[in-house]
Amino acid sequence: MRLLRVILAAALLALAAAPAWARPDSAEEMAEKIRKMEEQIAAQQAMLEEMKQAMEAQKAETTAEIKKTALETAQKEIGKETKSHGLTGWKFGGDVRLRYEGTYYESESSQDRNRFRLRGRFKVTKNIGWGVTGYLQLASGSEAGATSTNQTLTDSFDKKGIWLDQAYITWTPDIEGHFFTFGGGRTANPYLSTPMMWDTDVNPEGFYQTVKNDFGGVEPFFTFGQLIIKENGSGKDAYALVYQGGLNAKMDKFGASLSLAYYDYVRYDINYKYANGNTVSGSGSSAYLDALDFNIFEVLGKVTYDARYPLEFFVDYAVNTGAEGPYGDQDTAWSVGGQIGQNKKQKDWSVAYRYAHIEANSVVGAFSDSDFGHNNRKGSELKFKYNIYDPLTLGVSFWMTDKIVGVDDWNRLHIDLEYKF
Repeated sequence: MRLLRVILAAALLALAAAPAWARPDSAEEMAEKIRKMEEQIAAQQAMLEEMKQAMEAQKAETTAEIKKTALETAQKEIGKETKSHGLTGWKFGGDVRLRYEGTYYESESSQDRNRFRLRGRFKVTKNIGWGVTGYLQLASGSEAGATSTNQTLTDSFDKKGIWLDQAYITWTPDIEGHFFTFGGGRTANPYLSTPMMWDTDVNPEGFYQTVKNDFGGVEPFFTFGQLIIKENGSGKDAYALVYQGGLNAKMDKFGASLSLAYYDYVRYDINYKYANGNTVSGSGSSAYLDALDFNIFEVLGKVTYDARYPLEFFVDYAVNTGAEGPYGDQDTAWSVGGQIGQNKKQKDWSVAYRYAHIEANSVVGAFSDSDFGHNNRKGSELKFKYNIYDPLTLGVSFWMTDKIVGVDDWNRLHIDLEYKF
């Protein structure tokens, strides 16, 4: 533009110096023509710039389309190759948790306990087709007890044990509604419950069958279970039969569920391994549970509200109609509680509260909540969890519990740092 202005100015001077008869226009007219020429040139330059940008955009769009097509083609080829070698349908996950656990006794005769603990779990899932899925989970912990996967930091750096925590197969036939599922092995717990009945770490062994179907937001369900508790080579086996039915309902942001369960334990009183609050008579190999039988009816109701901070409220009630013996009247358990919030993404938080009253022979102590203290206890549980990052959660839990029959009062504190992958 500067060069153009110089040329135009020189032409104007030349015309000004020419004789009057040789001047085609006056100086004012010539200046006006120059101004119009400049506007035309500027407009043409703007048009050229727009055309250049349009060409670059078209080029970028074409390049992106080529990359997208190439990626889709590569993914299809990889999918075909992995499928031909049976490498599809795999899922991997797990978690690592660090914990401080403090148990503080109200009696001066009992020593407070401070433990630093860890948990590690790794799970593999494989969908092999035809509605069949296999599950395998390894976890830390010990052979003793079904209600914990923790390992305490102790024993002069001895290696920590890894155990078979889950190993089972499910089959959901590929029929309309997918309403039937069969499962067998050491399974994830298939029963709707709270920790009052089943500690969250318990994985029952045996088989189960679930039937359910959704009728426009209303889903009835039935689950039948056959639990293998102890196989006796020289006597009759101990087992349990489970029957649970109920209804799940969903309407807009509200949800509700109601279930009724019956647990029939057969020959458990003489084949138990851990009493954990159930009262015992006899000693050594002749010891048996005072309840003699466990025929447990359980009613569980839950209500949820899906909002920015989700809400949940539950009531759980159980009675052992088979309880007899010296503490036959200690046959009832109940729990009530709720939660606000959830823990999925960074900065998510939740607060939960639960009160429980679990009499000595109301439920099976070996499988009830170990953090609460199993059976023959009453008290409160308060939990807070916060997501530092999506997979990293900080949690604080506190229990204040008392013994129902006898004296053994303590408080317990957990501080957890958990990473999920």
